Amino acid sequence: MSSINLSVTHFISNELFTLSLSEKIKFNAALRLTSLRKLCPGQILHLWHRPHVRPPFLQSTDSRRDSDKTINAEFQRLMAVPLEQTSLAQLDRHSSQLIKVIQAKGGATRAKMAGIMRTYDEVEDIGIQRECVLKGLITFLGEDAKDLIKEYCGSSGDDAQMELKQLTMAVFVIRKEGEGLKEPPEDIGIVIEGVEVLQDLTSVASACALLLGLIYSLNLAYPKALCFTFEVFQKIFMQLEQHKMSPKVENLFGRLQTSQ
Repeated sequence: MSSINLSVTHFISNELFTLSLSEKIKFNAALRLTSLRKLCPGQILHLWHRPHVRPPFLQSTDSRRDSDKTINAEFQRLMAVPLEQTSLAQLDRHSSQLIKVIQAKGGATRAKMAGIMRTYDEVEDIGIQRECVLKGLITFLGEDAKDLIKEYCGSSGDDAQMELKQLTMAVFVIRKEGEGLKEPPEDIGIVIEGVEVLQDLTSVASACALLLGLIYSLNLAYPKALCFTFEVFQKIFMQLEQHKMSPKVENLFGRLQTSQ
């Protein structure tokens, strides 16, 4: 990811200001004009829901449901590329060839993906199909889809909440008891540093795009266990910094281009 020196917190007159998602993103621009003391994103995200005092230039009436719009707008400002629109369009553009490449993989990897690919063929919902492709892609890259997409049963309640608090960065999916990938989930959201920063998202694919947007906006590092997955999100789906691909992602990109 390109180096974007952003921060999400500051001290003014020894007061710690902890900001909402929208305000954190807006504050990035103000940092260019100030010399404020900074904390790391992880420290601030732990304070996400605490009472805070807002300086005048950060007063905001944005509601939680507008947060996805704020992330899209900030990514557009930073990178001059629409976030969700581009990510989903490129995922759809490459899906057919991705399926071919994934299914061509043999051995244990192919066995792991068999159920996901079967679901892809059986459903018509575009959101579920995109989720299947993403899970297959992650497995194809030698990474674990469960490291990115955490699935819970709604009835697990407190246990799920406790586990979410332990997560560094993930998309979470809450399903009704007895339901699986073929049925729409009860909730889809994003957790960072144990804090649920977004909820009620439309699909796992949208959540993955918004997570990438948050990583850029808050200057977070890609999870090490998912470095190739996020490289694909960045360089193939978002078409950013394509001249600096790792050999594994470059090989995948070449195989996708042969069908274009």
